[in-house]
Amino acid sequence: MTEISWTDRTRNAVSVRLPSGARLYWEGNTAGGRTYWSDEIGDGVIVWDTSAVSRATIEAALRLEAEEDAKWQTGIQKNR
Repeated sequence: MTEISWTDRTRNAVSVRLPSGARLYWEGNTAGGRTYWSDEIGDGVIVWDTSAVSRATIEAALRLEAEEDAKWQTGIQKNR
């Protein structure tokens, strides 16, 4: 298996700059969906492959993460 360099991978992808300063990239994949990745942690990390995980699953994970974050934030405030 040939490894694709980060430069080659991002060359033809569409991207937007995120508020954090990182970039979110995406391009079509062979299954007819899209693959999203970010340079948030250096050489890149896959964010979502629409042919592997449904939008409903991603939305549920985001809701759960927001709930857990709110619990954590509330716990910090109670301990002050």
